[in-house]
Parts: sequence; C-alpha cells; structure tokens
Amino acid sequence: MLFLAGGTLDPNINTLEKTCLDLGVEYERANWETSKFYWDIGNNIIKINDFDFSCSSVFSRWDVFGEDMEESAVFHDTIMQAATTYGKKILNKNYNRQVTKVFNLVLAKNCGFTLPDTYIVGNLVLKKDGEFITKPVRGGSYAKEYNKEVNLSFVQQKLESPDLRIYRIGSDFISFNLFSDHLDYRTDNEVKIKEVKIRDFDDRLKTLSNFLGLNYCCIDLKKDKTTDEYLFLEINSSPMFSEFDKIAEGKLSKAIIRNLINADQEV
Repeated sequence: MLFLAGGTLDPNINTLEKTCLDLGVEYERANWETSKFYWDIGNNIIKINDFDFSCSSVFSRWDVFGEDMEESAVFHDTIMQAATTYGKKILNKNYNRQVTKVFNLVLAKNCGFTLPDTYIVGNLVLKKDGEFITKPVRGGSYAKEYNKEVNLSFVQQKLESPDLRIYRIGSDFISFNLFSDHLDYRTDNEVKIKEVKIRDFDDRLKTLSNFLGLNYCCIDLKKDKTTDEYLFLEINSSPMFSEFDKIAEGKLSKAIIRNLINADQEV
C-alpha cells in the first residue's frame, strides 16, 4: 500500500491520487490541514485518522500551496521521519538534505555539465560585460534582471528560451522544453510545455543524481544564444510535476508510483 501525504490544494499529490485510482493501486492519503495525527514513539504506534501506517511506501510533499507553510513543513518532516523510522520505501532515501545550491553547481560541473557564467556577489556591483540575472543563493524566489548592487546572491549569465527540464524517476528519464518570453517561466501563466526526446544529458544526470543519493529529481537547463548549447541551472530534489504529467499523459506519476511499489527498485 502507498501512503500519500501533503496538502489538499497540492496538484502534485492530487495527480498521484488520481493515478492510483486509475491504476487500481491501493493507497491512503493524509492532509496536514485536516488529518488527525497520533504517534506514540515509545510503543511504536502511529494513527493518522483511522489508518495505522501499515503501508509499504510513502510519498510526501511539503505543501507550498496552503495558507500555513510552517505547519505544512512540520507535517511533511514528521511523516518523512516516521517513514524512515519504520523502514517504509521512499524516494531519495539516501539524499543529504544539507547540500547547497553552490555545492550542486560545482558537482554538476565536475559531472560534465557546462555552467553559465556564475558569480556570488554581495554589496557590490558586478563589473562584467553582458546581460545578467540574479537569484537567491538559497533559492526560494524567482530570477530577476540584475542591474544594481544586491545582497549576497547569485549573479548569472542571462540565457534564452527554451528551457529544458529533465526528470529522473528511477531508471526513467523524461524531458520537456518550456517556451516563454518571461525571464523565469514560473511567472508565465502562458508558458508552453512540450515533451521532447533529448537524451544528451541522461548519463550526466544519472552520475550527478547518484552522487547526491537522488532517484527522483529534475534538472533545469537553458539555451546560450551565442553557442546554442544548453547550460546547467540547477537540480531539484522535490520537483513539481503535475503540469508536466498532463503533457506526458501520466508518464511521470506512473513512474513515481511504479518506483514506490516496486521494492526492488533502488538508486
């Protein structure tokens, strides 16, 4: 049995629930807003609503769509701690969640990816020719045009659409182009998504994700207009997938479920 946990408004959890129903996969679901939670740690008893956590695998997402991100984060962390404590199958079980975006960039370069010109700048103006964008070192916000002094931030070469997003789910690699005239496609409600068969980066992504202990992740790349080459932007250990799943006719959600209910599938 698969246990799904997250928020009522999270389209990713809703997509997985629908796919479970379509495939006839037995599952239970809990939402941080409404589910009653009880954990007697000394006696190894968990009750979530009327469910006794007798599942074989768990998929949980920190709900960033609800009204209380702190409460949803605590719920997600507790569910994942329970899953780890009682040996439930999860994705990315060997992932070190303390690694940083800076570390990931250096590692990606060592795995053979080409990076855009990238600097970390604080309280000074970068004096370099060309167009640049800026984004937080720790993430959590959209890319913006760089044109002034900033607090400690990434300052990075400005690249062109299309973006390329590649998901790794176990042994599956599924790729998409994203077409947008926005600096950050996540701000564009009209972004166009197309599934593509681009296999050039699969081996490098496998090497990078294996090193990080990830069997579920995605990488984002973007075009350098001067070389027509895709350059590495970041790796995401808990990517959203619901809109991409629609384009791919369920390939992503089916791969996630398959990897969770197949006890022999590992990184």
